[in-house]
Amino acid sequence: MSLSILIPIYNYDVKNLVNALYSQCVDLTIDFEILLVDDYSLQDFDHKNKILQSLSNVIYERLDINIGRSKIRNYLVSKSNYDSCLILDCDLQVQANFVKNYVEVIDGESVIVGGHVYQKNQPKDSSLLLHWKYGTEVESKTLSKRLSKPYDSFMTNSFLVPKQLFESVNFDETIEQYGHEDTIFGVDLEKAKIKIKHIDNPVIHLGLKTAKRFLKGEKEAIQNLILLSNNSKYENVLYKKSRLLHYENSILLNSYYTVISMYYKNRLYKKLLSEKPSLKTLNFWKFYNLKKFRNQLSD
Repeated sequence: MSLSILIPIYNYDVKNLVNALYSQCVDLTIDFEILLVDDYSLQDFDHKNKILQSLSNVIYERLDINIGRSKIRNYLVSKSNYDSCLILDCDLQVQANFVKNYVEVIDGESVIVGGHVYQKNQPKDSSLLLHWKYGTEVESKTLSKRLSKPYDSFMTNSFLVPKQLFESVNFDETIEQYGHEDTIFGVDLEKAKIKIKHIDNPVIHLGLKTAKRFLKGEKEAIQNLILLSNNSKYENVLYKKSRLLHYENSILLNSYYTVISMYYKNRLYKKLLSEKPSLKTLNFWKFYNLKKFRNQLSD
């Protein structure tokens, strides 16, 4: 058995994650490599992480420019030496037997997804609460929910894929800013009739963003969603998979948009930055921005 573990890095200290993965691979006595590519992070993170290249079988590289979430994952797979590629986000914690749980179900023909969760206790820093609430109540899905809609539940934070299979699909490199590259990858897997196998092997997501950073990312994701929905290649399928797009033409929600535009847009944002952010408020804020960006494109 041989395994390539591929981790794109952006402004995060990955030493704990890599050391845990390294120990698990050594205990399994498998052939392995851990490839780390830094997507032009701040120098401080480069100094912290490049020390990992002193470990055997660990390769560290820092890019001279930021190439984005899709290109860097394609690049990592192209650099891998083994057929089984375990691709992970950098801001994770893994449980005991994490690598073993993946290795035991490798079949050479499926994409295998382990899932993810957030820390059980809510953060003490109230600025992190919105991201934690959204991650816990919306993003994290039980195994049974993921199995019910295997392609809709695909996310990039933890999955294993055969190299040749990945290269037959790849991440869409036209998606340059944050958001929905995982949605489109799931769509492309479904179109290619490549099986997704969901297992119960969740990583713990650690990298909570402040509410301001989280909302900035959500705006970028909404802009991406609109651009992708205008692409005839993805238009029909995205309207089925995205709740935002599905309800875009709702008469009631469009009435809300008019009211929000006139009276409440600043209040929504302030509420989401407060110590008691509401996911219902977040939904209205996202719908408002969807309509706003759509209207800007049509002007």
